Amino acid sequence: MTTKTYAHYVQAAFDLCIEGSFPTKAAAKDARQHLNRAYGVLRDRLDYAGLEANGLSFWDVPLDLHQIRSKHTPILTVAIGFEDADRVRFLADQLDKIKAMPVIKPTPKPKVAAQPTGNQATHLGTCQICGAVHKVGKRTGRIAKHGYRVGRSAYSLGRFHGECEGSHYRPFEVDCSLLQKHVRHLERQLNLYRESDDPIFVSWDGKEYRRAGLIMQTERAIEEQKKRLDGWQPTDLMPII
Repeated sequence: MTTKTYAHYVQAAFDLCIEGSFPTKAAAKDARQHLNRAYGVLRDRLDYAGLEANGLSFWDVPLDLHQIRSKHTPILTVAIGFEDADRVRFLADQLDKIKAMPVIKPTPKPKVAAQPTGNQATHLGTCQICGAVHKVGKRTGRIAKHGYRVGRSAYSLGRFHGECEGSHYRPFEVDCSLLQKHVRHLERQLNLYRESDDPIFVSWDGKEYRRAGLIMQTERAIEEQKKRLDGWQPTDLMPII
């Protein structure tokens, strides 16, 4: 690991200043910390023998730059030498100047409007299965993915789970073949529910349901979907305004 020098910290503090001000409070704080670290580099050079010979100790040398006063100049000269003591005076002067500098936030850059790619959806369509209205792909002419939920647990965060069977199919306005197929599937499912008098129906994954409830729900779904199919004719998609 490379040891950072006095010059490095001083330059880092100056780099944060823009034309006599700081863009943020954080930048001003960082600049003060860089100067204090530069002081720390000089303080690490303490001449303990020289301090002791002059009746001084480690504790007579300020720990932080903001504690430096003119009375400390003779002590610093003994502790770290004339040249480094002069550097400390320079750091203290720069710290005072930095504290006086205002924080002026830069003018925000104008937002650039997003350029259209030509692939944006221009029309809305109705899902053949759920009947919800969604965007229709401009190139594909198919309903957008929908009916999913986004995982929130640690192992599935951000993942899609499930989706409507009508996703990625043509909208109901121009095609009803998927809905016809869906109705036939519901009718087969209804016959399966009616095959037994057992009040409990056990699904493939072991879950138990009230058979009467399943029959009633499936009958209602078939009735509603057949109403949608009754007299079906192709119509125009809804433009996105």
